[in-house]
Amino acid sequence: MQHETLKTILAYGLIFAVGVTGSVGDILINRWALSRDTPSLVCSYLSWMISVTLLGYFLRLERYTFSSAIVIAVIFHILVAVFADLQFFGGRITKLQWLGFAFAALAFVLIEVGREVPE
Repeated sequence: MQHETLKTILAYGLIFAVGVTGSVGDILINRWALSRDTPSLVCSYLSWMISVTLLGYFLRLERYTFSSAIVIAVIFHILVAVFADLQFFGGRITKLQWLGFAFAALAFVLIEVGREVPE
C-alpha cells in the first residue's frame, strides 16, 4: 500500500511539473512573439524539452495508458496556462469556458477512478 501511495505522489508531482514547464514554454514563446527577444525563444525550447522529458518519466511509471497519460498531461498544462493568464496577463474566462474546465476536471477524476490498479 505504501509503495502505491509513493507512486501516486510521484505521478502527481511529475505531471504537475510537466504542466508548469510546458506552460512556462508557452509563456516564453508568447513573450518572444511580442518582443522578438531571442533568449525567450531559446528558453521556451529548453522549457518544452524539460516538459517532454518529464512526460517520458511519467509514462515510465506505467500508471496510466498512453492515451490517458496524454489527456492528463494536457489538462494540467492547460490549468497552469490559464492560471498564469488570469494572474499575470489579465486574461478573462467566460462562463462557458469555466464549464469546459469543469469537464476537464471531471475527465481527470474519471480517468483516475476508472484506471486499473495493478495487484
